[in-house]
Amino acid sequence: MPENSNQKRGSFLKWQPDAVSWMALALFMVVAVLPFMLMLCKSFSIEGQLSFQNYNTVFSDSRVAGLLLKSFSLSAGAALLSLIFGVPFALVLARFDFVGRKISSLIYLVPLFIPPHVHALAWIYLFGPQGVINKSLMNILHLPEAPVHLYSVFGAAVVLALSYFPILVLLTLTGLFSMDARMEEPASMHHRPLRVLRTITLPLIAPYIGAGAVFVFIFSFFNYGVPSMLRVPSFPVEIFTRFSAYYDEGGATALSLPMVAVALLLMGLQWQFMKKKSFVSTASGSRKSTPRKLPQKYALAASCFVSLILLTAIALPLCSLLIQSASLESFKVALQTSHREILTTFFVAAAAAIVTTALAYFLTMYIHNRRSSFTSMLDICTYLPFAFPAALFGIGLIYLWNRPATQIVYGTILILIIACTARFIPFAIRIINFRLQQISPSLREAALMHEGRWSKRFLCIDMPLVRRGLLICAVITFIFATSELGATLLVIPPGQGTIALKIYTLMHYGSGPLVAAQSLLLIGMNLLASSILLIGLNKNCV
Repeated sequence: MPENSNQKRGSFLKWQPDAVSWMALALFMVVAVLPFMLMLCKSFSIEGQLSFQNYNTVFSDSRVAGLLLKSFSLSAGAALLSLIFGVPFALVLARFDFVGRKISSLIYLVPLFIPPHVHALAWIYLFGPQGVINKSLMNILHLPEAPVHLYSVFGAAVVLALSYFPILVLLTLTGLFSMDARMEEPASMHHRPLRVLRTITLPLIAPYIGAGAVFVFIFSFFNYGVPSMLRVPSFPVEIFTRFSAYYDEGGATALSLPMVAVALLLMGLQWQFMKKKSFVSTASGSRKSTPRKLPQKYALAASCFVSLILLTAIALPLCSLLIQSASLESFKVALQTSHREILTTFFVAAAAAIVTTALAYFLTMYIHNRRSSFTSMLDICTYLPFAFPAALFGIGLIYLWNRPATQIVYGTILILIIACTARFIPFAIRIINFRLQQISPSLREAALMHEGRWSKRFLCIDMPLVRRGLLICAVITFIFATSELGATLLVIPPGQGTIALKIYTLMHYGSGPLVAAQSLLLIGMNLLASSILLIGLNKNCV
């Protein structure tokens, strides 16, 4: 349908009321953007006077360039390794039938259920200087020192890649499963599979792969827990130290700006790239690709490839934690001493998932259906919270909410819900946007003409169409919220600690069995809650 026809229709029938759109926009600005803007203003002020001293002090430090290079190398390495692991994994899982395919498609998200700093703990036990596998290799091969150096930029990149590569797999699978089989079949009749993959499949799913790689880079770039545990100097660690040890919030903000610039540049390039790409869509009448039967030797190779990645990313860390937990007594003590933190974590994560998903939906609907220069700018602004280091965002929350009039927010778990919502809403918006891009415009146009009342269209038409995206969004947000550390470490209310924070704190006191047991309880909680939602998704979603 011509564009001007769509614009005319949009002037009479609105996808959602203006009041809903403006409330969502105002909430997004207050929750996600205002803390950073406040810190940016404070960085240019000393004793109430305009000053560039914070920036002069920070950028005259010779270590800054080295920190930026290490942080960039760490994140780029994690993103590259995720591409190497994730894209072939997703292609094999989506396109071929092999032994273990069904179980692999169910459990590939499990590494996300393990917080990155818990991943680091597990790998330290295996490959640290005194790690079980390193010591065994030294004894067997008669080596004078440990052959695997986990305490390095490369070691941290591997840990982060194994933590975050399911994000890339999820988005790549989303693109592959939404493709119409008729896009590939004509070429498959005349060309070899590799050429079809290179010339048709990969270009069609490139927006999804690119988005996944950017997400992995950004999450790794701003991760605090893994570099601090593996003693890798990085910007997030330095920012946290400047504030927590020296109370230098201006210097911490100034130090974060190179990270913000790199993140904004990368996300801007991705935004431009995705604007020029067409998304595969689920138009009515489309046909899904069915997994192909492989010759026995190729099916065995596919099964071994997928199993090797899953064993490395799931089985080894979980076995490491089980061995460290030592006995059932550790789990008993963990439950007795941490039940309050577990309940707090569950409530905060569930509330953050609901709020984030709802806010992301209303913002995405507004941006998607109101094409204008303002909504294009708003679309760019929704990337901004991804460009903020978690520690800097936590400092901003302190200065914004730690006031007598707002103690009902700052002194309760509401501040944790706000922190998690702001940190992960850009990711939620991208997931819902991908789902909207897959829906045929003809379906949504027919819905708009058939039902003019927004409330009824919202419940009976819009929700069924995007329910799958909303549930995936809620699951991922819940998982990320349970392991959030960078911001909550600074704003945690008294007596309202999360289990992720308690695990991180106890790691520094050598409570190995207790920490391992608590980590497994956290993973179990993530698995249980996410499984319930995903089972509902598979049974009820379109």
